[in-house]
Amino acid sequence: MNGQDSLLIVGACTRAAAYSAARAGLVPVCVDFFADRDLAALCDLERAEPSEGVDGLRERAHRMPATDWIYTGPLENRPDVVAGLSARHRLRGNGPEVLHAARDPARVAGLMERRGLPRAEVREGAAGLPRDGSWLIKPRASGGGLGIRRLDSDASPDAASCYCQRFLAGDGYSALFLAGSPLTRLVGVSKQILGLPGSPFAYRGSIGPCEMPWSVVETLRSMGRAMSEEFGLVGLFGVDFILHEGRPHPVEVNPRYTASVEVFELASGRSLLAEHVSACGGEGRGLRPRAGAAPVVGKLVLYAVEPVISPDIPVPGAGSCDPFAVPEVADIPWPGTAIAAGEPILTVFATGRDVEECGRGLRDAEEEWRRRLACRDMA
Repeated sequence: MNGQDSLLIVGACTRAAAYSAARAGLVPVCVDFFADRDLAALCDLERAEPSEGVDGLRERAHRMPATDWIYTGPLENRPDVVAGLSARHRLRGNGPEVLHAARDPARVAGLMERRGLPRAEVREGAAGLPRDGSWLIKPRASGGGLGIRRLDSDASPDAASCYCQRFLAGDGYSALFLAGSPLTRLVGVSKQILGLPGSPFAYRGSIGPCEMPWSVVETLRSMGRAMSEEFGLVGLFGVDFILHEGRPHPVEVNPRYTASVEVFELASGRSLLAEHVSACGGEGRGLRPRAGAAPVVGKLVLYAVEPVISPDIPVPGAGSCDPFAVPEVADIPWPGTAIAAGEPILTVFATGRDVEECGRGLRDAEEEWRRRLACRDMA
């Protein structure tokens, strides 16, 4: 392995970032919880048991030869792990001090208020708040929208591990930014697909890019600039927001490679990870820009409703040298893998001329793959 061209990627699931690394002209090496079949077809990897948590990822990544590295979720919730691995590997991304700041919901809300920008109100605890569902309880170490619930009469939130955020009606989106190139740039907006049985705010997928009114775009640009200036953000970072009464209200900052990056890369034919590495002081050559696969690209995670044993699912385009090709499916489990109810099975993709057409394509793909896998529909 050529250390100069390699990129270590550490996180719960690294497949999307690994293929982004290939589009950046880099050689990915991954540590994650799944070691999916299509990831193994692309690069060297090590798997940690999910029961080991982030500490298991850290131990395996620490044994890797020193090289450049990035992280995916949920390492943004463990600045200590980011600091430890960055003592061995060269971090191309946001360090622990930036994570402490950007992941503090009270600091984000306060910054938005000072800059005269929309915000979702935040409270450290539930004392004095109405128990009518108008506020949400959110884990401080959040990930993928899991664990978010309404504050009602039955809720007993722990202020040490949770905080409260006002619920805002509206559709969920995510804005992707690139900071330090040299200015902060809004890459685009993707629509989030949310909701699982028992987890109404859980992330399921992304569709993008989405067209937004000019006023929303300008507000998002102001938010991105404010956050990068205040927190010292560099490279790619995401801001999840609710479009409430025509204005974007940020609800979470993800200071890392996000799930929507590959959607934008496939739709645009550009390597955003190469730009990220360059913005973080590295050498991200990137493959030559090319025409995007379609105006809009989407992906959707299929979750098991009941226990499933994975059949033999071939890797689409195995042997293909085109990292910009939109796969039919990704995050492919190995044959015979036991998948429990509530766990992800695989990810389907679709393209379209607009968000609506792409969304229909994703629903059709989900239905088709549930038939193939003999899985019950989530409804």
